[in-house]
Amino acid sequence: MRLRTLLLLLLPLLALPAAADTILLKDGRRFEGTVKSETETEVVFTTEFGDMTFKASEVSKIEKGRTPRQEFDARYKAAKTAADFFEVGTWAAEQKLRSQARRAMRRTKELEPNHAGANTWLGFVKYKGQWVTEEDLAKLKLREDDAEMLKRGLVKHGERWVTVTEKEKLDAGLVYHEGKWMTLADQKAAQGYTSVDGQWILAHVALAQEHGAAVLAQAGVKGEVVLGPDHAVVGPFKREFLEGISAGLVTGRKLFDESFDAPEGVALLGGRAAEMYVWGRDNDQYIDTVDYLASLTNTVPPEWADVVKQTHGLMYWDPFCCSSARVKGRPEDHLAGHSYHHWGHLLLNRHRYDGRLLPPWFDEGYAVHFEFQVHERIDVMCLGQPASIVTKTATGRTQSSKQTVEYVFDTKLFREGHWRAHLLAALEGGAAQMPSFDDLSKRQFGELTVLDIAMGMVICSWLSSHAGGLEKFHASLRASSPKPPQRILYENPGRHARYDAAFQAAVGMNWKQADEAWRKWFLEGAEEVKEEDGGSRRRRRRDR
Repeated sequence: MRLRTLLLLLLPLLALPAAADTILLKDGRRFEGTVKSETETEVVFTTEFGDMTFKASEVSKIEKGRTPRQEFDARYKAAKTAADFFEVGTWAAEQKLRSQARRAMRRTKELEPNHAGANTWLGFVKYKGQWVTEEDLAKLKLREDDAEMLKRGLVKHGERWVTVTEKEKLDAGLVYHEGKWMTLADQKAAQGYTSVDGQWILAHVALAQEHGAAVLAQAGVKGEVVLGPDHAVVGPFKREFLEGISAGLVTGRKLFDESFDAPEGVALLGGRAAEMYVWGRDNDQYIDTVDYLASLTNTVPPEWADVVKQTHGLMYWDPFCCSSARVKGRPEDHLAGHSYHHWGHLLLNRHRYDGRLLPPWFDEGYAVHFEFQVHERIDVMCLGQPASIVTKTATGRTQSSKQTVEYVFDTKLFREGHWRAHLLAALEGGAAQMPSFDDLSKRQFGELTVLDIAMGMVICSWLSSHAGGLEKFHASLRASSPKPPQRILYENPGRHARYDAAFQAAVGMNWKQADEAWRKWFLEGAEEVKEEDGGSRRRRRRDR
């Protein structure tokens, strides 16, 4: 009888989880289990993975007691009410016992379905007095929205709610565009698309692709047509070569748009992609296409086609932008520079184009500077005189004597990108005989020298250094341009007034003040230019 009474007293204690020990090591590790034996030299510790032996010197502390999981089990079994279980769940969450906490919270919700704490912890949200999952909430709102739409007399067409009339139009295959119902084909046409092999493609892209293939056929060669956002590069080369040129054209267009307030994309180009043709060492490929390309514009004289057959390339910008260039004894990579140079001409001349032409120094100076900005080389210059000599008259200290100092403009180094150092040497070594801006403004294309072009490049760069300078200057020149084919106003009063107005609009100066200002601005950067040129000359000597 006494034995049975003792067992009854022991049963509640046996129902509780066995106490567990925790051993903390000096290196930060922690184990839960039971101390099996402990001596002055070692501790044997029993865990769920078996016995582990530690040196006494490795042990930082031994704590007697339950593990967190054992503690949770004890608390969970002792809990009775929803509040008890919520308290257990909150404690378990604090102990990072995620699954045990979820178990306690679910039990809380079973006992008290609207318990705010448990519902929130479990991810439920309250909507109109009900605790629901976020997924169920989305479905409820969707059903309510659908009911509201039906109440308003709308019907569903695919995923859209429309009126009954709209559904009838849509079911008939019509689309709504700019206030009108029309067929898909009419809408695409209105948006500038055309159908090619069952696909809708922007009309200017399709036209460039089709026309590029036709010109290749005209030349009797196979080639590639690489399409850019506002251009096509066409020629009998590997696609990678043409894609490299196209990437430079994209870079150039970004540079142009930074300086000019021009229409975006092909809108600047008359609504049609520019066509940029490049031809290899077989000169017939270029020559055989000249007459055909010339026939597409009426802005050139009849003899123009025969003249450009003798040159490296051709271009025009009316009625669309067209460029064609051949190798003709040059390295093939010069075709890239030639295309960038023509691209500069085409963009500048299309901007605000009204049939009138820009002055040669500005047209050429911008195109060469544009090419240099794109790939830091100058492969192409449209000029009649390849070099110029600057002379200077010097006076001795003790007596009046004249001495002539000659400076030869090195075209080869100029093409390699050292144009700024050359111009600096000309300015410093022969300023007395440097052309004035007025002299520059009277020159035709065939009269431009390398020095003239360098001056035009710096003036364009100087204008760009003023906010909106190039745009304002260009707009003023356009407004005062003579009738085509004339590019220059030869009478002094009219020419001077024209440039006074242009420079005033751009930088707030007349042309004489501007002529002094750009030179001063350029000379202020002299040390940087000298350092750049010195480094490049040293590299050239090492290369030799």
